[in-house]
Amino acid sequence: MATIVSRKVKSGIRYRALVRIQRDGANVYTESKTFGKKKQAELWAAGREIELEEPGAIDRLTHGGVTVGRVLEIYESEFNTERNPFGRSKLDAVKALQKMDVAKLNALTLTTQQLIKHIQRRVLSVDGSTAQNDLVWLRAAFKSIRQTHGMPVDEGVINDASDILRREKVVHSSTRRDRRPSIAELDSLLGHFHGREGRAVIPVDEVILFAVFSSRRQSEICEIMWDDLDDRRQSVLVRLMKHPRKKIDTWVYLPDEAWTVIQRQPRVDGEPRIFPFAGKSIGSAFTRACKLLSIKDLRFHDLRHECASWSFETGLDVVRVARITGHKSWESLRRYTHLQDQGSFDKYEGWEWRP
Repeated sequence: MATIVSRKVKSGIRYRALVRIQRDGANVYTESKTFGKKKQAELWAAGREIELEEPGAIDRLTHGGVTVGRVLEIYESEFNTERNPFGRSKLDAVKALQKMDVAKLNALTLTTQQLIKHIQRRVLSVDGSTAQNDLVWLRAAFKSIRQTHGMPVDEGVINDASDILRREKVVHSSTRRDRRPSIAELDSLLGHFHGREGRAVIPVDEVILFAVFSSRRQSEICEIMWDDLDDRRQSVLVRLMKHPRKKIDTWVYLPDEAWTVIQRQPRVDGEPRIFPFAGKSIGSAFTRACKLLSIKDLRFHDLRHECASWSFETGLDVVRVARITGHKSWESLRRYTHLQDQGSFDKYEGWEWRP
């Protein structure tokens, strides 16, 4: 119930309307406004009480002024943990969003129209699948902050923007990559990196060979420990391996070639990792070499795809390939099974670089 308090001033009497909202016997919100006439104060107070009783009204006032960028900052700080860190691509995308114009918008009043304009500007410099990722990570941040902080952000406006933009083919899902390195391309890359000397030089040629024959991701390779090897099973424990819904410590089998690469790595006192390097440094060196050697559209992650393809080509079944790649669901590997219809053969038979 509103309270009207009168007060004498030099110009006459002023009326202060005080509105208090209580929940469970405690004041959760107070607002006041002064008028020259009592009737005006009463009408404002009555209308304001009705507005504040609407679902979410108090929450919107409590969190007023929160920007999209601030929502993303909270999301990153609370969910990008040491135990369950964001993937490199996700972290880069979330940080990039915090620097864009959309980050300056009010998160509580964000509209579908504002998001559509953001994406329309984005697709002038990136492809539709990259632009769609903006919506994916914004939706994840909004949903998480709404559920954990009670912040009345509405991911529905993001869903509406996504529906419209997909329907009009402005954004789209990532196309499935089938890029595989040729023998000639691998020859060029390995020749480029082989024999380099110096303490600060990363043996990228060894990392490439290990990736081709183990299917391990760039970040995984740099985290494998000597203590995580199982000599009896010729396997290694990949900690927090990325799976569709979560990250799980996963044992994987290492083919003979990958095992050979592991065994010839030098052990460094006080260093528990087999490949004690930064994943980003390896990726950057790989990208620079491809550019220098005029190798078009080849990514380090394509080496993981290469290993799975080669494994099927040599005649391994889904179960055995899954032991190498670490896939928990065989459905993800069905895209490769057509390779078995071509007859078994070994692409790397007699290859000079084969470990």
